[in-house]
Amino acid sequence: MARIIAVVGDPNSGKSVFLRLLYDELAKRNVKVLSQEADIFAPTQGWSLSPNGSHIRKELKRSFEFEKRLKWILKSLEGLRSNFDGIVLADVGGGRPDLGIRVTDENKEILSRCTHVIIVSRDEESINAWKKELAEKVPHVKVLIALRSIYNPEGKYNFDEKGVIWHLDRTAYFNKLIPEPTLKLISNLVDEVILG
Repeated sequence: MARIIAVVGDPNSGKSVFLRLLYDELAKRNVKVLSQEADIFAPTQGWSLSPNGSHIRKELKRSFEFEKRLKWILKSLEGLRSNFDGIVLADVGGGRPDLGIRVTDENKEILSRCTHVIIVSRDEESINAWKKELAEKVPHVKVLIALRSIYNPEGKYNFDEKGVIWHLDRTAYFNKLIPEPTLKLISNLVDEVILG
């Protein structure tokens, strides 16, 4: 039975880069891992999804109307949960903080098919809002970790801060310029939280 780990957090927090880095680290260790499109509002960009057929799932999702997309995501997660023996990383997206809602009704349905969640968001306020709504709306889903995502275009950071992940930038990912402390944090997360 699969462990389905949702990645959530406010928009533009670097969730797609985080998901890809996590996928890469798990794959490097020969862990059976799959990334699953699960963002009903803003499809995950193809580069972030794993190269295991996700581009097909993404195109299918884009071609459906909203209700059919939701049903397709739910059916995919249910199928993976019972038929895949590994880890599924599900990019659930950023909710609707513009409306004061993190766990939308649709995300509640999606998250109810997940076993765990990782929060990656820009500030403590948004992280706390995610924790509160997750506890209220999907209390069975265990929060593995919550990380504050800090981005500085110049790449200048205080790498001593705890509970922080740095420079989740797609250009940096493509150019292999993700800071070493971020890569180490991902590696430790896999060791201590996901596989530990």
